Amino acid sequence: MLIHRRIPLLLIAAGLFFCIAGLTVKRTTVEELTLSSQLVVHARVGLSFSRWEGANIYTYTSLEVIEAIKGAPPGELAVKQLGGAVGEDALEVPGSPELVQGQEVVLFLVQWKGAYWIHSIVLGKFSVERMAGRAEAVNDLNNVGLIDPATGMEITDPAGKRNALPLQLLKQQIRRNVQR
Repeated sequence: MLIHRRIPLLLIAAGLFFCIAGLTVKRTTVEELTLSSQLVVHARVGLSFSRWEGANIYTYTSLEVIEAIKGAPPGELAVKQLGGAVGEDALEVPGSPELVQGQEVVLFLVQWKGAYWIHSIVLGKFSVERMAGRAEAVNDLNNVGLIDPATGMEITDPAGKRNALPLQLLKQQIRRNVQR
């Protein structure tokens, strides 16, 4: 983690804790994500920019909506994330999903403080991977600690941390959950 002198000591301490401890989250279901998200979109990632807001750096990433699966997105949709780089200053947040320009994604979004945020950091992002004419939605959680809610134990098997299913099946599950 690169930290510049403008970041307060408390933020530095918190950042060092996250660097050492990483991020641990409880596995959640598509149903739970869908029901607690205001918006779910299949989108292509656009341009990003980062800026200082108070003592933190935030990154805003535009999205080109391919399909609104839940909710009605505003005309211009952007996602806000804690972290990013402004000049030589950078703030990295462990477990924060990377949004790469041109990447196709399914995002579960929550509205908070006037912006859209990815639900539960890394849990709310599925990358769309195309292989042999098939589109697959992949939520790869190998960069975070993952807790099995049934056992309360950490999942250590990499195969158990990768959630992959056909894109159309993910969309069907989301639509079914919205109708409930």
